[in-house]
Amino acid sequence: MSHNILTLEIESQDSKATRQTKINSFLNEHSNIKGVFVPSSRIHMIVDCISDQYLNALELIGFDNTPQNIECLMHDSVSFLISQKPYDQGYNAIKLMNDYLVRNVIPNHKIYLPIDILIKENVIYNENCY
Repeated sequence: MSHNILTLEIESQDSKATRQTKINSFLNEHSNIKGVFVPSSRIHMIVDCISDQYLNALELIGFDNTPQNIECLMHDSVSFLISQKPYDQGYNAIKLMNDYLVRNVIPNHKIYLPIDILIKENVIYNENCY
């Protein structure tokens, strides 16, 4: 089974009406779309623009456990949220900087950090949710 990846760019300064027109026209042109991935923390803005006929037929995935995104998750508008654990990222960045400047420890070339996959059923257990 082959999959096509289609890209629609939405500018953050676009008005809600412009976003609605762009998104719903795109979904109308590509009626076989089954899922949408929004690689930013603003999936709630996309959910607000998708008409109900499309919203009920799509699986939506977004980033970050902002209050607006959590609300979309809890109301079944979004299927999954990928939480990048910003608190842990910030803590580790400061710790690495401290280790380098104070203790002369050279950090690894690559540093992998965990993420959380949030769904409606587990979001209440995520300590960074509001």
